Amino acid sequence: MNAKLYLENTLLNSGQRQAVELAATTSDQFIAWQGVAGAGKTFALKELKAIAFSAGYIIKGFAPSSSAAKVLSEELEIQSLTVARLLVTEPQEIEPNQIWIVDEASLLSAKDAHALLQRATLLQARVILVGDTRQLSAVSAGNPFKSLQQAGIKTAHLNESLRQKDPKLKLAVDLIADGRIEAGFERLEANGSILSIDSFSKIEQIANDYIVGTPEQRLKTLVLAGTNTERLALTQAIRDKLKDEGTLGETATITQLQTKNLSIVQMRFAHNFQIGDVVMPTRDYKRRGLEKGKLYEVVGRTTDKLTLRSDNGQVMDVDTAFEKAVYQSHQIEIAVGESPAMEEKRSAIGTT
Repeated sequence: MNAKLYLENTLLNSGQRQAVELAATTSDQFIAWQGVAGAGKTFALKELKAIAFSAGYIIKGFAPSSSAAKVLSEELEIQSLTVARLLVTEPQEIEPNQIWIVDEASLLSAKDAHALLQRATLLQARVILVGDTRQLSAVSAGNPFKSLQQAGIKTAHLNESLRQKDPKLKLAVDLIADGRIEAGFERLEANGSILSIDSFSKIEQIANDYIVGTPEQRLKTLVLAGTNTERLALTQAIRDKLKDEGTLGETATITQLQTKNLSIVQMRFAHNFQIGDVVMPTRDYKRRGLEKGKLYEVVGRTTDKLTLRSDNGQVMDVDTAFEKAVYQSHQIEIAVGESPAMEEKRSAIGTT
């Protein structure tokens, strides 16, 4: 199949067409697609898939997170795994004509990206890194997707956002995507798209916007909060409205553990622990009487020691010089009728 002739008969815009043409014609093993949110990267990948399949290529998908890998698999109808899964799997025999599509590439750490490219070299697979350097970067060290572009990897740029159809709003979105934040918000304000409300009204408005949606719309709704206090208030406001409409039934209270995100240094000092905190040793400490993976509640502390109580009621005084995870304990209410998606949302309604 002649890629250029094929692309002339598609609905791809110029940026999408250039991206597919680069992937279909380049002799480079590694290339990048740098695209803004809503640029139609998935739509372009579907056209690339058609060209690749006709030429006898095998396409596999990878992503840093399981959710992104699942979306990639469903939208392109290809086998997709997490990058982590790929890296812990023993290398297989070389399959000729492989193309690896790595979605959300901006989330790759330097360590994982290096290991991924090494594995691709070993298996003689071509790699297309797809993402946006202006979106979230990796939690671990490094930003290889950006670094590779700066170093000269062949890159296709998909800069036209197709998600926003309203011309006035599209201009604002394009300005913000281009880094002209102030100009973008000025445009939004001129369009009357910004509504200012006080803190209390904000919680009520968000809860109302959620509750008027259909069950299908609610499943696709993501609610974000700026602070932990707002997260708790939003969760309660939404659940109160679900109770009022009869969606939720009988309730029960369970204990939820939330990591305290203490550094290794902070964990060495008893004053960073509060009564009611929960610690979990990451290996056995027989001298201290601590077992790996077991939960211990902090019931007292001194200058350099913690008093811990195990689930069987045993109380012990220990120093803080052991490897552990530290959690805060919270009581939360769950109810009959809460779907798994709603339970996930209660964890996802978090700080940004």
